[in-house]
Amino acid sequence: MSEFVILGDLHLGARNASPVLCDYQLKYFEDELFPYMEKHKISTILQLGDLFDSRKFSNHIILKQWKDRFFDVLESKGYTLVTLLGNHDLATKNSLSINTPELFLSDYSNITIVNSPKEYAFFGVNFLLVPWVCLENQVQVKEIIDNSDSLFCAGHFEFDGFEMQKGVAAHGGVAPKEYDKFDLVLSGHYHTRSKKYNILYTGVPYEMTWADFNDQKGFHVFNTKTHKISFVKTKKTLFQRVEYNDKVSVPSIPSNVIGTYIKVVVINKTNPYEFEKFINGIMLQMPADLKITDIEVDFDDIDVEDELELDDTKTLIGKFIEQVETDLDKDKLKDIMQSLYLSALEVTD
Repeated sequence: MSEFVILGDLHLGARNASPVLCDYQLKYFEDELFPYMEKHKISTILQLGDLFDSRKFSNHIILKQWKDRFFDVLESKGYTLVTLLGNHDLATKNSLSINTPELFLSDYSNITIVNSPKEYAFFGVNFLLVPWVCLENQVQVKEIIDNSDSLFCAGHFEFDGFEMQKGVAAHGGVAPKEYDKFDLVLSGHYHTRSKKYNILYTGVPYEMTWADFNDQKGFHVFNTKTHKISFVKTKKTLFQRVEYNDKVSVPSIPSNVIGTYIKVVVINKTNPYEFEKFINGIMLQMPADLKITDIEVDFDDIDVEDELELDDTKTLIGKFIEQVETDLDKDKLKDIMQSLYLSALEVTD
């Protein structure tokens, strides 16, 4: 046995403890991760922080689901979980002393909660594990980084210049060069998968909001003999987008609709009966939510040379800010507005 699984943020109880999201998350482990681990004889998971979602509240129904279908299953299978404290796990952003994992998971002997920077050996290969860095521990973190002989580091970091979500970059935070002594730095915190320099943001393993749509999700596997890391893509998505344009053809009803969020973008609808039949076909499959965006336009009545582009909301925000006359830093303004948009998605079903 020389491999272990690396998981990014899990956000237990996300989207206001949505039961739909909870079931999707847990089915991911039941249908994809656990079978993979059994097939490849892997029994150790390193989870990179934000195991829980809410700093202040917990939903007992959601906690019971996760206990029965995740934490108890890890214990019964003999799997080891090493989890770092992320900012969402903490009662306050600048202290690790009160945190959700220690409150709820301390009775599990197979779970190690990393609440301070420490060296941890995975099958003979040392990793420096670093929880969320804040005012309380930043001096301690710097000292242990300076003195560490580990080739590898894993944490819940806020590095400058990386994407928080696909297409939304973070400005500010820690300079990547402060960790350039390591061969590889693995990090949770940002939800899209990306790599620059020696830093790999693993991303979240599954979709949670529309901001995750069409963004590759999955988990990583680290081989302690070869020091190679591989990526295993998630198969099932939670969000689907369909363009309806019956001037071209009536689209096929999407598959695997049950329990998912569907967005139908209407470009052209010339036959109301066919459209109603299409929508009813989706509804019969019991999606968690169906939204219809009608942008039907008679292109014959428009005299334009350029092709009409249908931008997503994040792109539209950026384009709007570019057109505004202001002395403010437009890049920072984009970051603020896009962060507000992402926050709104997290609380909206």
